[in-house]
Amino acid sequence: MKRSLALLLLLGACVPEVQRRVELYPMTGAPPARTLRLITRDDKHAIEVNAGVAFAVTISDNCPPAGNATPTPPTLVIADPTVLESRGLSRSPAQREWVLFAKKSGRTTLEVTAQCTKQVYEVEVTTPMGAPQH
Repeated sequence: MKRSLALLLLLGACVPEVQRRVELYPMTGAPPARTLRLITRDDKHAIEVNAGVAFAVTISDNCPPAGNATPTPPTLVIADPTVLESRGLSRSPAQREWVLFAKKSGRTTLEVTAQCTKQVYEVEVTTPMGAPQH
């Protein structure tokens, strides 16, 4: 019995800890001749998009609520809403889908917060090639 318990404890110590993550995934793409790149890597989280592009995203997180707690709906916070704007696609308590609008050229950040963590995306909105410059 002691040997079995020791083996279970040893095996439990070898199981890697689950990295808490929250990420955006595109549900739609950019129209032809426009750019939308969503970069989600361990070393970089970024969105590169042309001004005038609207795209839908969904949030995925791997964090269950603690105990019997009610799940916390994810949130999006955009540092400069004149560059990028968001609108929710659903009205449910567990909203996980948004439409993002690239309004004008510039840089901002998009902070996604979920049940147990947050992720910050660097956002660059650029003028599409061939578009008139103002």
